[in-house]
Amino acid sequence: MPVKRRIPEVGTAEFEAEASFYRKSTKDERIKRAQELGYKNKDSYETVMARSGAKLPDIVIPPVIPQETTVNLPPVTLKRYKPINMGRIGNPETQVLHLTDHHWGQVTKSFNPDIAKTRYEYLFQSVLRITNLHRKLYPINDLVIFVTGDMVHGENVYQGAKVGTISCGAREQVITLAFPNLSEFILSLKQEFKTVRVKCVPGNHGRYSREAPATSNWDMMLYDLLKTKLEPYGAEVEIADNFFLMTEVQGHRFFLAHFDQFRATMGVPWFAMMRGIQSWFVTYGGFDYIVGGHFHRDDFFRVNSRCKLVMGASIVTGDSFTEEVIKTSSIPCQWTFGVHREKGLTWPYSLIVDEKFFPKSELSGKTG
Repeated sequence: MPVKRRIPEVGTAEFEAEASFYRKSTKDERIKRAQELGYKNKDSYETVMARSGAKLPDIVIPPVIPQETTVNLPPVTLKRYKPINMGRIGNPETQVLHLTDHHWGQVTKSFNPDIAKTRYEYLFQSVLRITNLHRKLYPINDLVIFVTGDMVHGENVYQGAKVGTISCGAREQVITLAFPNLSEFILSLKQEFKTVRVKCVPGNHGRYSREAPATSNWDMMLYDLLKTKLEPYGAEVEIADNFFLMTEVQGHRFFLAHFDQFRATMGVPWFAMMRGIQSWFVTYGGFDYIVGGHFHRDDFFRVNSRCKLVMGASIVTGDSFTEEVIKTSSIPCQWTFGVHREKGLTWPYSLIVDEKFFPKSELSGKTG
């Protein structure tokens, strides 16, 4: 049993020698010294020395000096923009306006002939706003108007034209509503373009009855009147003699139809529509774009590697067909887009024709 000893008295030469040893000692040396002096363990020895004024020096951790590492990264080459030299102006484009499903004569809680006239004015201003915007970049001298049917609502009760849902009969819808407003609209646009071409296909609401021939269609009567009215002013009107019309804009083929060939019961019949379009594509020798309406909603997407679909909405709101069959609320809008000879369709705009249907974010930024 080791003899219990104590550290020397503080202030003596022996304590200073002990303190000098203590400060320079290693852990193992302090363990041995604690045993020699009879302390329970190293910690007891260190506690007594600390109370006596002898403190171990602070442990200094040397800074870690990072090793220089060489990483062979590839050099960065900054690219410079090379503007295309287009001379004073860019390549000309043709503007297309798609009119569909105006349903003149229809009456809902939020639509009637007076509201339709207001929306025509809004559409007129919006179309030319886009025209003038793009004319800052390149010439836009030519306008092509696609009219894809259901321009009048008709009076067929099997198509929703029941008492209380129309303002007048089909004849009056054509003569007093659709014809004067549409001809005025097109001739007003004619002032802003060198050429205007109108391409027309009939819709289903213009059909007089199931038994009547395809030519007995209120849309066809409207188109005949437009042709008589517009062509003396230099606006060319072409009317389909079938359910579709194939035409070209800047060398690109457009297939126009109303799209009532695809029956809707629970929303837009996308599967049947895609299958039908692919069949038409093969049957009629291919086309670059297919344009139609009928379903009162706007869509724009690719069908196959060569063809894109442009589906137009309506200017009507509160329509039972849209809400009950298509299962969506109709946003009143119409398409306008540019067509470039090499690039095809370049800038599609879905023009909302009533500011009540603008998103709140757009209204908050409106300045006039």
